[in-house]
Amino acid sequence: MPKFPFPPATLIKSPHALEEVVNILAREPLIGIDSESNSLHAYQERVCLIQISTRTHDYLIDPLSIPDLSALGAIFASETVEKVFHGAEYDIVTLKRDFGFEFNSLFDTMIAAKICNVNPLGLNHLLQSFLNVSIDKRHQLDNWGIRPLPQDSLLYAQMDSHYLPQLRDILMVRLKSLRRLPDAQRAFIALTKLAPSIIRQFDPSGFWNIAEPHQLSWRELAVLHELYVMRDTIAQTKDAPPMKIITNQQLLALAQTAPKSSIQLEKCRVLSYKQRKRYGKAILNAIKSGFEAQSLPPPPELHGVESLVADRYTALYTWRKERAQQDGVEVRAILPKQVLLHIAQQPPSDMNGLKIIKGVGELRAHTYGEDILHILEKFDYNDE
Repeated sequence: MPKFPFPPATLIKSPHALEEVVNILAREPLIGIDSESNSLHAYQERVCLIQISTRTHDYLIDPLSIPDLSALGAIFASETVEKVFHGAEYDIVTLKRDFGFEFNSLFDTMIAAKICNVNPLGLNHLLQSFLNVSIDKRHQLDNWGIRPLPQDSLLYAQMDSHYLPQLRDILMVRLKSLRRLPDAQRAFIALTKLAPSIIRQFDPSGFWNIAEPHQLSWRELAVLHELYVMRDTIAQTKDAPPMKIITNQQLLALAQTAPKSSIQLEKCRVLSYKQRKRYGKAILNAIKSGFEAQSLPPPPELHGVESLVADRYTALYTWRKERAQQDGVEVRAILPKQVLLHIAQQPPSDMNGLKIIKGVGELRAHTYGEDILHILEKFDYNDE
């Protein structure tokens, strides 16, 4: 277990302890905040841990043990307590969704770093560059919904917020020296206006988002649709993310090979032994239903040439994955798939056109707009 030059965080697991911490935080001029969700391990994600750091102490608040976190809302909404995040968007939209919090007086170290032309933007890179601190990012994929959480996970979570006040101070000096603080403040204000994240709801037409960059026959699409519905039903039953049941790539391969028996299912080498054992019967039934289907849920309305839309979408999808890895954030924190598809269908010609797309807005356009427009420039719109 790694050793850190500061005491372990205080774990807050009761309403009384939360009330005491809120009273402490209300007197602080600045705090660092992060959160951990179980999106990789549950069908319906939820915030499972909230990390808060003052300049002298760290707290880990356990939402799974405290039925009412409303007292914490006063801190997040306060105009006098500055809240420092790194890559705040995902934290804000999920905290708003789960607890109805509102936010004021924010500072985002990732946005500040971008405005200061610092790269890469991931927290680990910034801490290494400015504070000579390294975080073990292997715990990024931990299941934060399990209890008790391992000590190593708690230490990792503590580190994600512990250094944010120091990092903010360094970046604040840079912003002022570059005279870019007003730009950053506008972006921080935009963060406070983000809408809550949407609770996962099954979309029977969502399989088109998987099929879009590929040329599938009508029958393959019908099989893919049935497999897509089957996967979601199993995921809900097991309370697991659909991709943990069967990946999109496996769904596509099954739709294209369409095995009709257990022997064919094994020979196509698409699934692991455990997947075949657990889901084989359901998969074969779904494929059979796909061959019997007479209709499909309609695809998203496409504008222009479909192959061109697919090319744009594939390019944007690949960029999003690479950018998320570079910045050390989840892909959904960049742009949701639905927004990527919309941009591919109706590509904006400039930054103003990008900003007004629902799901993009000024903040995302400021952060990712140049990349997106550069990708779109590679395609010839005039042939539409």
